[in-house]
Amino acid sequence: MTPRYLFGPVDQPFVERHLRADVRAGRCVAFDHLGMTGVQAGPLDSWDHLAFQFPPGWQPDSWCCTWPNQVVPSWLWSAPIRSSAGRPTGTSTGTPTACCCRRAKWS
Repeated sequence: MTPRYLFGPVDQPFVERHLRADVRAGRCVAFDHLGMTGVQAGPLDSWDHLAFQFPPGWQPDSWCCTWPNQVVPSWLWSAPIRSSAGRPTGTSTGTPTACCCRRAKWS
């Protein structure tokens, strides 16, 4: 089974450049503070608020973000999924996600 992952916070150009195929295939849900890239996750939200916005039946195995210049909501660090962070470096798949996303076990 292909891992599903949450990626963000990112802007729309990043999604179009690096995540478009995975988002369209249902492998990735992108997020930002305003909900412009997929789902909304701001500093005053919660995991439950974020999870409520996922497509029906969709659960991520991990969440990923890129550095620098990204402000990750503090509550996301304690979400019930594996977290990972990395810089987009390009991969054999043409996206930065392979370098920073790992399959997670649900608690």
